[in-house]
Order: sequence, then C-alpha cells, then structure tokens
Amino acid sequence: MPTVIDGQTYYRTSELCKMAGISKATLFRWLNVGIIGDVVYKDRRGWRLFTEGDIAGIKAETSRMMATRSEVIPKPADTVPHILVIDDDPVVGQLFKDTLQKHKYQVTTICDSREALKLITKRHFDLIFLDLKMSEFDGSELLRRVREMDNHAQVAIITGYPNSELMDRAMEQGPILVMKKPFGSDDVLKAVRASVSSAGIMSSKMSSGEV
Repeated sequence: MPTVIDGQTYYRTSELCKMAGISKATLFRWLNVGIIGDVVYKDRRGWRLFTEGDIAGIKAETSRMMATRSEVIPKPADTVPHILVIDDDPVVGQLFKDTLQKHKYQVTTICDSREALKLITKRHFDLIFLDLKMSEFDGSELLRRVREMDNHAQVAIITGYPNSELMDRAMEQGPILVMKKPFGSDDVLKAVRASVSSAGIMSSKMSSGEV
C-alpha cells in the first residue's frame, strides 16, 4: 500500500515491480550495477520507497532495455560464439580481438567492469574472459556478479597472480579456466577452442588447469 511522506506518495518494492512489469531480482540487479540510482527513503522494515518519478524512470529503462535486447541479441540462425573480454588493459582486449576475429568469432572488449555488467544484462555471451585485478572491484567479485546475471556463460580468469589470495577466492566459486599472463595469440585460440568445442561444458582438465 502506498505511503505518504511530506505530501509525496511513495511505493514499496513489490508495488513498483508490479507497476513497472519487472521482477524483484531484476530491480535489485539494476540497483546493484548502478543502472538505476538508489532511493532516499526506506520504511521501518528497511524496504526501499520509490516515487512516481522513480517508477516512470524504471518503466523507461525497461522499454529501452527491451528495444536494445531486440537489436543486440543475434538471430537463432547465428551460431557463431560471442566472446566478451573484460580487462582494463586495452592491449589485452586488442590481442583477443585480433586473434579471434580472424577465425570468425564475435568478440566484444570492454575496459570498465561496471559497463561490462550492464552489457551482460542486455545479452548472453557464450564465453567471458575477465581480468582478476580491475579498478572498480576485484575479479572474484566481478566473477560472482557475472554468474548471478548469466549462469550459462563459461567464464575464464585472466591473471598475472595465479597463486594469490584473490585467485583463491575466485576458485572457491567453482571450476574456472585460468589464463596466466603473459600469453599470446596461440594461447588465446587454444583456450577459446577448448571451451566452445565442449558444447558449453569445460572439460575437467581445462576447468581446473592453466593455459
């Protein structure tokens, strides 16, 4: 039931989701990655309170997402694997792009982890490479958020710190492929081919080893 504070009508999370036509999981994901801003007020139980302006903005964002999704997601006939590379070193991203595009893979590279998370909300990537050390938040946290958003995507860690505590935290989240820096074009191609040829399931050798 709406509540009024200083003459302004506010709506709780469940009411907002019903009015905007989105799930609570989607709302919390958007708040988490910064697609929409957080609120000013909460009720006594800690639930967020949203204004009609907030709801209008979220409806607009929902419409924009749906329009973008229809433009970005490939047609069913397009079976070429799409690979996302998240690394704040543009040289690494360019290495992946130069190597894989020669072999007809679709490749998207991005240097900002928050922007990467926004991108993942819009479409599915078959394989995601992410750097263990990023400026916004570390690779283990990025890995957790990526898997929350798309648990069907295979994920590989790029790192120059394979024996670090940070790597240990990432490995605790389940089997992942690890690429040790430095690496070259042959290593990139080997890792990608091993992953996509397994029809979405990494072999036990690749999922626990290093390339």
